[in-house]
Amino acid sequence: MSPTTWLPQEDLLAHLRISRRQIHLMRREGILKAGDHFIRKGLGPRGSLLFDLAACEQALRDDAAKRAQLWETYSPF
Repeated sequence: MSPTTWLPQEDLLAHLRISRRQIHLMRREGILKAGDHFIRKGLGPRGSLLFDLAACEQALRDDAAKRAQLWETYSPF
């Protein structure tokens, strides 16, 4: 098992080439889950977040596959 690579949010955004808003939406939609995809570095609700790079990449792949499957089965007619 390889060690987990934890990144601060800004580094994750640069690596994945996504916006801060997209991260917020993915957290709100449950795509990125606390404990699985990110942890809070400090105490309290305003502590900075650290993200598990491999887990976040996998969550994005899983979500993309799920959305693609939904679009393939969607028919407006």
